[in-house]
Amino acid sequence: MKALDGLPESPQLARALARLSQIEMLKQQPQAIATAEQAIDVANRVGDRFAEVNAQINIFTQRSTAGIPPDPDEVLSIIDAAVEAGEYEEGYRAIVNLIWSTTGYLHVERIEQVVADARARLADVPAPRSIGPYLDISVVMLLLVPTARWDEADAQLDRLRGNDPGTTMLLVFLGVEGGLAARRGREAGEFLDRLEPLALASGEPQRIVPMASVVAPWRAVSGDRQALRSLMEEVLETLDAGWPSTLDSVPIVRALAAAGELDLLSRTIESMRNSVVVAAKTQTALLAGEGLLALDDGRAKDAVRLLTEAVERDRGLGLTYDAACLDLDLARALEQAGDESSANEVRARANAVLQPLGCVNPF
Repeated sequence: MKALDGLPESPQLARALARLSQIEMLKQQPQAIATAEQAIDVANRVGDRFAEVNAQINIFTQRSTAGIPPDPDEVLSIIDAAVEAGEYEEGYRAIVNLIWSTTGYLHVERIEQVVADARARLADVPAPRSIGPYLDISVVMLLLVPTARWDEADAQLDRLRGNDPGTTMLLVFLGVEGGLAARRGREAGEFLDRLEPLALASGEPQRIVPMASVVAPWRAVSGDRQALRSLMEEVLETLDAGWPSTLDSVPIVRALAAAGELDLLSRTIESMRNSVVVAAKTQTALLAGEGLLALDDGRAKDAVRLLTEAVERDRGLGLTYDAACLDLDLARALEQAGDESSANEVRARANAVLQPLGCVNPF
């Protein structure tokens, strides 16, 4: 910001401020909102619509990490403004950020309806190659995989494999490909061994949490506890109690529990608990982690209560696959509590989702 102080107001300054706020948003820095608001003020005075739209997208995205879900109508208005200004790439970026910012807040059906409405507003202009594939892989990762629509996910991946991915696209693509392979019991190392260093090098929570949510389970099922510990030490140091509200970290806590890494699990839960805001998917992970710790500690009733709430949160959002994975933990808690009948019902409910998918490692 100091480098921009004293510069005369101009479209160039407005765009510089908007881009700065975008960088700050990607690193989940709270000042991103103030920088974006400054960009909007300058953009309004100098008449730069690009900077205004870009900054508005940055604001709703940053707010989502702080526990404030985006208003779909507001996002659609931003897209309308982008179309009116001829800034179609920003319109498509708004759709991408909407998807990433609403997970854990809105039901999947509502998200998909807003995405469809947004696409209709941009129907006259195809998505640029710079962002179109990234939009598609975001749909796969955040909407199709968690809702157990893996056939649709596979079809999208088959189509996307022909693209030459940039780094951002590659990070998500490797996670989706590797995650699905690991869940199906196939070799996933070719994807996940590439993904881990790339995500950690980014320093961005939005890259690190999705990576750890597929790599940690893979290390657990592979029995490589040293690699799992090394990964989580880096994750905890980098995030420093800054867990993004909208990104799913439930697989991380479940992997640590499955591997018997209870000290790391406790530290991870403490890190989540100490986040400035605990909401959406981080709240679900916190419930699941605390439930798994209670289960290990022999506090079966507490485990049932906590895991039931975690399951209900995911099921209430339409996240069918995510809920089924947690159902397996809930079934174990119910068994420990002596409720064999309910445990069998819950396990059957989970298997009704997992078996048709061919899922052998449910994370």
